[in-house]
Amino acid sequence: MHDDFKKIVTERVKETYEKGVTLPWLEEKIIDIDGNIIDVEVAATPVDLDGEIVSLVVIRDLRQKKELERNRMMLNEAMEFERVRSEFLQIYPMS
Repeated sequence: MHDDFKKIVTERVKETYEKGVTLPWLEEKIIDIDGNIIDVEVAATPVDLDGEIVSLVVIRDLRQKKELERNRMMLNEAMEFERVRSEFLQIYPMS
């Protein structure tokens, strides 16, 4: 778990155990075995397992989603640049 999220995760785990609250998706960062920081979404819900309350935690990897968002942003910037360039060339045609 990334240091920036330890306090948040601790509070969320307590909420699950003490109040039996299902926790909605929250974006966090985790560190993989190689030390890479990974953006993830985490949700948790309490589950009764043979009389013992445990937390069922689901983690979704957001790397592909984040990459798609970066690519979409770069494409939008390129399209905006092309639009401005085209307008400029219409006003100031190169001879």
